[in-house]
Parts: sequence; structure tokens; C-alpha cells
Amino acid sequence: MLRVYSIRFVLILVALTVLFTFAPMANASPPARPAWQGALTNCTGEYFNNTTITGTPVLTRTDASINFFWGENVAPASGLPTNNYSVRWTCSINVTSDSNITFYVTTDDGMNVLVDNNLILWAFWDQGPTAYSATTWLTTGTHTVRVEYYNRWNAGTAVVSSTASPGPIPGPITPIPPVPPIPPVPPVPPFPTSGWYGQYFNNMTLSGSPVYVRTDPALNFNWGETIRPAPGVPHNYFSAKWDSTQNLPVTADYTITATSDDGVRVWIDGALVIDGWGNHPPITYTAVRTLAAGAHAFHVEYYQLDYGALISISITQGGVAPGPSTMGVWRGYYFNNISFSGSPAYVRDDSVISFNWGEAALPAPGVPHDNFSVRWDSIQNIPVSRDYVISATSDDGVRVWVDGALVVDGFYDHGPATFSTVRHLTAGAHSFTVEYYNRYLGAMVVVQIY
Repeated sequence: MLRVYSIRFVLILVALTVLFTFAPMANASPPARPAWQGALTNCTGEYFNNTTITGTPVLTRTDASINFFWGENVAPASGLPTNNYSVRWTCSINVTSDSNITFYVTTDDGMNVLVDNNLILWAFWDQGPTAYSATTWLTTGTHTVRVEYYNRWNAGTAVVSSTASPGPIPGPITPIPPVPPIPPVPPVPPFPTSGWYGQYFNNMTLSGSPVYVRTDPALNFNWGETIRPAPGVPHNYFSAKWDSTQNLPVTADYTITATSDDGVRVWIDGALVIDGWGNHPPITYTAVRTLAAGAHAFHVEYYQLDYGALISISITQGGVAPGPSTMGVWRGYYFNNISFSGSPAYVRDDSVISFNWGEAALPAPGVPHDNFSVRWDSIQNIPVSRDYVISATSDDGVRVWVDGALVVDGFYDHGPATFSTVRHLTAGAHSFTVEYYNRYLGAMVVVQIY
């Protein structure tokens, strides 16, 4: 009996030894990432006595953090006003492991956040205290964070903080099994030269599959009050879109004219040039663009709400006036309506876009103070490749395109407000278009590139 217990004791002892020896291996979990210790440090604050972060800063100092609340009638620093000031902070952030970094801000009024010169958060407009967040993936090491802020009036708030969540722990790469080939999509018929490949929908949102497809030799339709635009398409509550490749004979100014009831918009080579996307009776919109000789892609979208339905598009060589002959000049087209429709009442070259017409001044001969619009086109020579701030201050609507891309959009009724963005521009010539309208009362527009 003693021998049996001895054998059992030995067996239990061996089992416990094996368990304690190999248990850590059996229960081992992947090593945890080190805690992220990144923080905004060494913030250099440049304080300006304007809301556009321009000129020479009144004060430059080191701020331990961006965590400020300046009450009403309180200046952010000596020599600064209590309203209409701005600050640019440049900070460094040390990321100890590859992480998703989330930046949290509270601002009153506007704020932008850029990381390594990439804009990740844009809230650069007048507002009460408002919280935003933006997340970006940063690799291990030191990164530069730039915060741009302005306060228009009343109290000012500028708070920026950040947290991190680790990404996946590196491990062996598992080969990805081959993906079965995707069945080819039935080809869309090539867009015809001069003709218009039309797709017609039985809704106003161009959604779903088109009810009818055809090539229209021209876009010049007046369906009146009852005519259906295509088989299976109702007279009311429908939409259509057309694509065409237009071969232009020479490099010149071309006038694109769109007349519609109701909404219409036109793109050239992917750039929106006419935007009349709203319910309205017959209205004519025009755009003048300098286009090179050769093929250009045109895209038109249209919808009809009810009653009269019509759409007409024409492309003619020649503009209302030639484009700017001098680099940097803004060719201004002044309209006596707020929709840039019809022919401009006045055309002139403006050296800068910096106007404050107040409550009564007329912007140009034959143009009223209220309910007018202006479009400026310019070729601007950018001296060096770097990030540039494009800023537009207006009362009422304003929007800015750079090389055909919409970069600032404040196109609605509002009091004086500043909109801005940061874009990387290479050295050389870039095309700019600014559109502005004033509904009534105060009228002003200022556009800056710096």
C-alpha cells in the first residue's frame, strides 16, 4: 500500500512540475504595445492682430499647451486686441509607436489642424464654442502639428488635445489567397464625339438604373407641360444625365450656356462650371472658360420637378471678353442677378479681389448694389512649391476653385464670414476662379492666397 501511495505522489509531483513549467507558454498572449506617450510639446505661438494670420506677428512666445479661454473684452496677450485676432501654433508630437492619433479641439471661432503639412481638420469659420475631432495614422517618431485659430468677436476659446489607439501588433505576414477574378462589367457604350450619351431616370435624383438610354445629337429639348422625355419616363419628377466628348477646333475662350427648368449643372473635364441645381422657372446660366484645342469631356445633369420642362446646352467659341492677358490679373464678370445668368452687365480687370461696398455703393456701372453676382478668373503664378492658405471673406456667398477643384465653399446668405483652406501648390501657373454674390444689405468680398 505504501508503494502505491509513493507512486501516486511521484506522479502528482511530475504533473505539477510539467504544469508550472509549460503553463506560461500555453497561456502566453501577444506582448502588449507600450503605452503611447505622445503629447503636444514646445508649441510656438505666433499672435496676429487680424483674423487671417497674415503679416508680422505682434507676439511670438512658447505655450506649454493649447488650452485657452479668453473672456469677453480680454486680449490673448499684451499688444493684441480683444477681438479680431488670430494665432498660429507650431508644435511637435512624439509618437512612441505606430498609432491612430485622434485630435480633439474646441474652438470659438475658427480653427484648422495640420499634421506634417496635411490638413486633417477644417473648421475655419465664425461659430460659438464647438467641439470637433479628427483621426490620422502616424508612424513612430516626431511629427509637426500646426494649429491655426482666429477669434472674430466676444469670448475666444482654443483647446487642442490628443489621444492614441494602437494599430495591429506586427506579426508574420500570412499570404493572401488569390481572389477569384471579378466578372467584367458590361461596357458602357463609348461617349460619342459631338453627340450626347443620355441616361433617363424615373426619379429626380439620378439614382438606380436608368429607365431609358439613348444618344441625343444635341441637348435642346422643350417638353412643355405634358410631353414625356423618353419611353417609360414620366413628364414630372424625372432626371437625366448626358456625357459627350467635344472636339474643340482651336485654343480659345468658349461660352457654355445652359437654359433649364428646373435644375441643371455642367462639368468640363471633371470641373463644375455651371451650378443651377434648384427648383426654378426657365433660367439661363453661362460660363466662359479657356479650353485647349482637342477633345474635352462634358457632363450634364438635369432634373424636372413639375410643370414646364426644358433643357438646352450650347458651346460656342468666344467669350464675353478675352481672358486675362496679364498674369495675376482677375478678369471680373459682373451680373445684375445672383445666379451668373445671361450676359454680364460689366466686365473689367481687377488687380486684387478686395472690395467692401458697404450698404449702398454700386460694384460696377449698370450693376445694382443688391442681388448681383461676380465671377473672377485668373492665372496666378505661384513662386515656390509649398502649402498655401486660400482665404475668402465675404457677405454673402463665395466659393473658390483652384485648377478646376472646389476648395472653398461658403455659397449661402450670411454676414461677414471668413472661409479658408490649405492646399499644396507647385511652383508655376495655376488657374483660379472665384464666384461671389450679394443678396442685400452689406456687400464685401476679399480673397487672399498666402
